Order: sequence, then C-alpha cells, then structure tokens
Amino acid sequence: MDVGKVGVVGAGTMGNGIAHVFARSGLQVILSDIEPKFLDRAIQTIEKNLEREVAKNKITAADKSKRNYFAISTASVALRSFLPRTLLLFQSRNWER
Repeated sequence: MDVGKVGVVGAGTMGNGIAHVFARSGLQVILSDIEPKFLDRAIQTIEKNLEREVAKNKITAADKSKRNYFAISTASVALRSFLPRTLLLFQSRNWER
C-alpha cells in the first residue's frame, strides 16, 4: 500500500500521541479536530513531549531541530485535506448519556 500521508482525526490525548509517533518516524501527518483550539492544544502537547524526550536523551536537540516535526505536520479542521492517499486513524471517545 502506498500511503502518502497519515491522517489522525481527533487531537485529544490519544490522537496527539499517535500523531507524535508517526511524525517522529518521519511520516507526513495531518492532525484534524472539530475546533482549532483543540489542535493548538495538541501541538503544544507534542512540543512539550519532544522537549521531554530531549531532556531524557531519547532524541537530541539537534535531531529535534533537524527533523522539524511541525514542518511535516499539518493541523486541519477540514477532512478534505486528507486526500489523496492518506491512511486515516480515528481517536474515539466513549460517550455515555
């Protein structure tokens, strides 16, 4: 299968973690949610996680700068940004009423 991008629908805890792992692996990632504020919070969380990885010597500061994780990641509220050839992953929530 030829996957051009990985799309993660849902920028919550699980979604931003999945996006982080794929971006860290060098894949282009599109992170999507229904509101831009959720995307902003997810990007901030990913940035904090990368800083923590540098502090724990899991990645170097040079690697973090060289890879430029956010250059390969896009935050979007439009699902059409996933087209074409995108592997989609959905963060699900268990809603109880």
